Amino acid sequence: MTGHSSLRRSIEQSVVPALSARDRFRLVIRYMEDNMGEKLTRHQLAGLLFLHPSYFNRAFKQVYGMSSIQMLRMLRLRRAVQLLEESDHSLEQIAAACGFGEVNYFNKVFKDRAGQTPGEYRNSINLNRSVNE
Repeated sequence: MTGHSSLRRSIEQSVVPALSARDRFRLVIRYMEDNMGEKLTRHQLAGLLFLHPSYFNRAFKQVYGMSSIQMLRMLRLRRAVQLLEESDHSLEQIAAACGFGEVNYFNKVFKDRAGQTPGEYRNSINLNRSVNE
């Protein structure tokens, strides 16, 4: 087992560092997008690149100007907007699909960012559609 783990580590270290910081973090962002319905932590995300969580967060923030958790929240909100605009899923379904868990938390985060609740946003989208038809 030790031989396998050292071989794995050697391969990973030779492949991952060859990528630029932005490219490495794109792998993490893709992971966030693919798994946003799950509870994701900074420790898990750092583990994807075999980095210490503190170093990972500093480096991520240096590249993107925000922490990995802030990026995750932004990606979740972006996906929520897409679902509000393009689907008839309930707010509960959208909150769960985007990793917000409880609808109340989803409402709070969405309102803090967009200035209106997800329901209000959906109603305004539907109103605009009916006016334009």
